[in-house]
Amino acid sequence: MSTLTADRWFELVAQPPAGMELLRQYPLERASSDSDRRPFANGQFMLFSRDAYFAVGGHPAVKDDLLEDIALARLCHRHAIRAAVILSGGVLRCRMYASWPEFVRGWKRIYTESANCKLSRLRALALRVRLLGTALPLLALLAVPVGLHIGISDPLAAATSVLGLASLIIMLAILGWSYRLGGTPVWAVLAYPIGAWLVGGILQAAARDLDSGVPTTWAGKTYARTAR
Repeated sequence: MSTLTADRWFELVAQPPAGMELLRQYPLERASSDSDRRPFANGQFMLFSRDAYFAVGGHPAVKDDLLEDIALARLCHRHAIRAAVILSGGVLRCRMYASWPEFVRGWKRIYTESANCKLSRLRALALRVRLLGTALPLLALLAVPVGLHIGISDPLAAATSVLGLASLIIMLAILGWSYRLGGTPVWAVLAYPIGAWLVGGILQAAARDLDSGVPTTWAGKTYARTAR
């Protein structure tokens, strides 16, 4: 997993929640597991032994896949070849997309393929991202002043304020750790709810495109995707 650049607004705001959503679908511990593997790879850098690469057919074997990295990981799994995903820790840096339109187009492709072109899954993921990443944090934030306004002497109001504040602290601590691990400035966690809302919109747009038969154009080729 390369360390992504974080010097453009969408890299600070939307890129972390976009990556986190993909890793929720493909947890790194399962990608590296021998007993409960969910194959995953990052196409920006993949290291193979020569024997393993040719055993699965290499890139020619996945030339028609829009997520060739995960397709290769699945082939390795089918051939019982051990695989693992590790963090580069800044050794390898990569800019995924140069602009916001490229970002949206690229992540629509990623999410469509990672959901196996399932409309219901894309829509459910869009709802989950916006609920957990935007709506619930805002409710927790509102709970603090509402509880204080009612009066701290009221047990229910006090509990509302305390739980709202505690949940925000826990969320910010976890996000701060994740951002630091990924090489994104920790202060950018404050924009996470906005980013999550934008990512939910990308998932919804991917579902709309799939439902209306809009083809995916990538790397100079056009792919017709059929909703499942």
